Amino acid sequence: MDPTYLTYVILTLIFSAFFSGMEIAYISSSKLQIELQNKQGLLTGQILSRFVQNPGQFIGTTLIGNTITLVLYGIYMAFLLENPIQNLLPPALSNEGVILILQTVLSTIVVLVTGEFLPKSIFMANPNSRLNFFAVPFLAIYFLMYPLVWLIVGMSKLFIVHILRQEYNEEKPVFTVTDLNSFIKEHFKQSDKSGKVDIDTKIFDNAVEFKTVRVRECMIPR
Repeated sequence: MDPTYLTYVILTLIFSAFFSGMEIAYISSSKLQIELQNKQGLLTGQILSRFVQNPGQFIGTTLIGNTITLVLYGIYMAFLLENPIQNLLPPALSNEGVILILQTVLSTIVVLVTGEFLPKSIFMANPNSRLNFFAVPFLAIYFLMYPLVWLIVGMSKLFIVHILRQEYNEEKPVFTVTDLNSFIKEHFKQSDKSGKVDIDTKIFDNAVEFKTVRVRECMIPR
């Protein structure tokens, strides 16, 4: 097993996990919390707010980065597995077709677990924290890939508008009661862990939930 190819495989898996995790974290994140961080002047809030206003740029970066990474991963993994598979197979089965099938199956299993399932599960557990932690490195990668991202996103817009004859619309965040409720619950959870429960948080939480309360439940029998 060539250690050089092994190093390349590990690096590509790390980048694949990064792009997959950032994509699901962005989709699952509280955009209201990001905008509040931006208003507070936090660097990560300013970076992420830019992508909230331009979601196509963020998703485009994750998809393009992941695609490039997976192509490189497939190439290096094929070289890495070729000799070990040949040595393990009996002579009757040691042909290009069988080797290719085994390479494909093993590569797919590894990348699905380490590059998709695990990172997405980890990033979904606390999406806003993960986004804040990786905001600066993601911005650096975005700038490096900007010409390619701009080209592909632009071509996608042209295809949607001129070929499919549909309106292209990047949805801007519209904050609803659900967003506010999620933010309050997250803030309350953090306050509870630290042992400092803010009474205002409880008031806001009750106010948000009040719309689901029936009048009958509020009536006090005489």
